[in-house]
Amino acid sequence: MRLSYKLRTKRRSEVGFSIVELMMSTVVFAVCVAMIGEMAVLSTKGTIKTSNTSDSQVHARNAINRIANDVRIGRGFGDYYGNASERLKFPSNSNPIYNAIRAPIGGWPAAPWPSTINLSDSTLIIQSPVVFLSPTNDPLSPFYFSSAPFDTRNGMPLMLPKGNFGAPNDPLYNMENLDTTVYSVVPDIDRPGEFILQVARFPGAQITNLPPNVCSYKTLINPPQTILKGITGPKAIGDLATDPPRIFSYLRRNRKTVGSAPSTFSVTALDASSIGDVLGVSIDLEFRTTGLSSNTSSTNDMIAALHEEAFLRNNRNMVLNNTTVLP
Repeated sequence: MRLSYKLRTKRRSEVGFSIVELMMSTVVFAVCVAMIGEMAVLSTKGTIKTSNTSDSQVHARNAINRIANDVRIGRGFGDYYGNASERLKFPSNSNPIYNAIRAPIGGWPAAPWPSTINLSDSTLIIQSPVVFLSPTNDPLSPFYFSSAPFDTRNGMPLMLPKGNFGAPNDPLYNMENLDTTVYSVVPDIDRPGEFILQVARFPGAQITNLPPNVCSYKTLINPPQTILKGITGPKAIGDLATDPPRIFSYLRRNRKTVGSAPSTFSVTALDASSIGDVLGVSIDLEFRTTGLSSNTSSTNDMIAALHEEAFLRNNRNMVLNNTTVLP
């Protein structure tokens, strides 16, 4: 009997695996491959989701930092040349640099930008002083060289000389020369339901006796540049899908009387009576983490949010402004 068992074992080894054993081993191998493949897919999805979130937050943070930097060097919000309600739009009827007669190079931004640029919760208008900067000290200028001595006039605000700025808005006296930067949330025509943040810059006037080879001026940004995609909010209750997100809130100083508690800041509605007290802006962004991708139905979609507050730092008591009417 023992001999018979050895003979059967020898014959089996000579024949090889049976069909059942081969099928079982194939099934086990397939299950292992499927499990490894599933783990690889899950790992890839996790990596993509993390990468999308990280990249989107970096781009959103860069956009917010850019806005905050412009606010911190700003003179004020809206059109500083405007009076009363004219302060809330750009350009105001009394703007000596840009007006109905003198439009920026390339004209005003086309749709989907608003036909009238008004300070609002979806459009931010910031004006900052045009300052003197010697081209020899400006790394972005073709006249720059590192060994040039520092010009002590660098950083001094420039004034608009009387006249020659396009009637009927010629200034009657020397006025401060201002750059205007506008951030606006507009619909993304490629991705319905989402919005993009764009920026345009309208530089102040170039002074006749300070041509570009004497002073470095900020450059025009027109057409507007896109600095962030995939914006979805925040929105107020009742807003339509086509309504732009309300990403800007304006902070007004609540002035206190002598001997009372210190001044505080609170969100204020925009009107002609309060715009002079608005010294800061709150920026809130809700955005889709696949905002840089053309895929709008990705399973890796997530909504992230960022918040920032920025305040004007430009000292209004140091404005070089001659308020005496010149002859």
